[in-house]
Amino acid sequence: MQLDDSDGTLPTDTLAARLIGSDPVAAVTIENTHMTANGRPWSDDELTAVSDVCRGAGVALHMDGARMWNAAVATGRTPAEIVAHADTVMCCLSKGLGAPVGSLLSGPADVIAEARVQRHDMGGAMRQAGIIAAAGVVAIETMVERLAEDHERARALAEHLADRFPGSIDPSTVSTNIVCAAADALPVDVLDRLAAGGVKAGMVGDATVRFVTHKDVDDDGLARVCAALDEIALGGGSA
Repeated sequence: MQLDDSDGTLPTDTLAARLIGSDPVAAVTIENTHMTANGRPWSDDELTAVSDVCRGAGVALHMDGARMWNAAVATGRTPAEIVAHADTVMCCLSKGLGAPVGSLLSGPADVIAEARVQRHDMGGAMRQAGIIAAAGVVAIETMVERLAEDHERARALAEHLADRFPGSIDPSTVSTNIVCAAADALPVDVLDRLAAGGVKAGMVGDATVRFVTHKDVDDDGLARVCAALDEIALGGGSA
């Protein structure tokens, strides 16, 4: 069951009511950062509140931390502090950290042992994985601090979008590397017109146009995106 998390968090009163309902719940999953809420990181108070509800109901809390490193950099907290309230955590090495592939799963020893069995049963086991692990080590050791650059460029992009297309986004809600703009505030053919200018963006559902900054988007790349948006804004188009 999915609860309303449009602001990037879970309403604890609704969650508590759901966990004491008749249908059993095995685990609660949260996403940190929350992608469709402009990559919003959870605050410690918000994580504590959800964790307390889960503990009270005897339900495990899993964190989808694909962009956990972004959350840590944006909030100034350590990864350990970010994940402290969760029973299990997944984090990704191939998003902001730039590794070619790879994710990590952390949790109690018995859970990880069972996860290894499940991975094998689903065909996920891999031999000679050292070369992939090496890239992951490089990502963790050298790519974390530079995430702040992605965050700065995403905020600049959000401000540019808000200026060119009023109502498309509130820049104050952007603190990491994801910019989600309201599709109804943009021309209907915005993706095609961006692509014509060498800019890739995508849709999330029918209502959101998503931009993501990463290690391959430098200042020149940001300038190209802004220039493309300028041209689209000047050229008009039906919204």
